[in-house]
Amino acid sequence: MKRIESEIIARDLKKKYPNTIPNPNYGWKYPSLNILDCVLSIERSYINFAHDRVKKFNENNPDCTSIENLIDMIQKYKYNYNEYGYGEFTNKELNYNHAERGRMIFEVSQFLLNEISKNSTGNQTVELMKWAKNSKPEDAYNLKIKGFGLWGFQYLRMLMGAQTATPDFLDKNYLSTILGRTVRNDIEVLNLLEKAVYIYDLPLKEMDNRKWEIQTNSY
Repeated sequence: MKRIESEIIARDLKKKYPNTIPNPNYGWKYPSLNILDCVLSIERSYINFAHDRVKKFNENNPDCTSIENLIDMIQKYKYNYNEYGYGEFTNKELNYNHAERGRMIFEVSQFLLNEISKNSTGNQTVELMKWAKNSKPEDAYNLKIKGFGLWGFQYLRMLMGAQTATPDFLDKNYLSTILGRTVRNDIEVLNLLEKAVYIYDLPLKEMDNRKWEIQTNSY
């Protein structure tokens, strides 16, 4: 049954989003910037908030490219300001008065570094792509990082190279319609989509973006 449903979804996506190709420039060039982009984008405007801050950070800190670089920078703030370190980091480096986001950036960085250190080849970008592609949506619940839930985990995977999507009501409605049954569980939705695009090697990230473009233009 699941295989049949995956085929139905795959065929419909291919028809619904023809000529959609992978964007080779999705995300940022460096792991540190993708982590910042991900955490700053949670429940915030992307263009007017997250993107501009990541861009400015990169301009001010061109040598902060790896996960270790980002961790080291935050640790220096923690050393100099003790319990106020996270807040000082976000204030001075991201123009954002939000200590919790600083903590989240630090903990997500530590998580990823630990994940890729298990089988590291020395190329962080390659290892992060492997991690993103091999991870599953349900793995989000293993992180235990306060404030960083399924949406953040999925967007992080997308930035690191996985063809997946973030959970939203549009996908639930879409799948419920074409499958003829109610689909409301986020993990089921994401797994159905990932299995479907695997059949035809479809660019789910770009289809996800196209979906929101169509939705926005419909108003």
